[in-house]
Amino acid sequence: MKKLLIITAGLFLFSAECFAASYFIKAPGMSLSPFGGEANAVTVASKSISAGTWYVSAKANPVNRLIQGTVATGSQDIARCALYVNSTRVDWSSSHLGDGPTVGSELLAVATITNQTRISVPAGTVRKVSFKCWHDYGVVGQYLDASASLYIGTAQ
Repeated sequence: MKKLLIITAGLFLFSAECFAASYFIKAPGMSLSPFGGEANAVTVASKSISAGTWYVSAKANPVNRLIQGTVATGSQDIARCALYVNSTRVDWSSSHLGDGPTVGSELLAVATITNQTRISVPAGTVRKVSFKCWHDYGVVGQYLDASASLYIGTAQ
């Protein structure tokens, strides 16, 4: 019997033989849009999947790096990441980034954001799974570390 191990705190851990098919996509580091809002989300990774029951786990480390001596100094923001099936958001998480340094200082704030879901794709159809991230406000200089990833596995 195959086992799926689920660990709390938003992280999946999988048994190696758990899935008949699986995909792991590791994304390069990337800048977030200087403009806030979900409409300005960046696609971290995406994959089209066929019929079956799929387990999806995604992780990103957004960083709010405020540039020394700029008007952005002292800015706080909320970073958000979400999983989408086609254009429908099916799971999302967020974290506060930054705590307001003084003018002339530099703040580096990072968080780990995870998302997870289970998707059933009917026979004869294909669904696109996308992992996207954004932030709420117009705070410049935010990015995702190169450790962002998307894992999709189908149960046997």
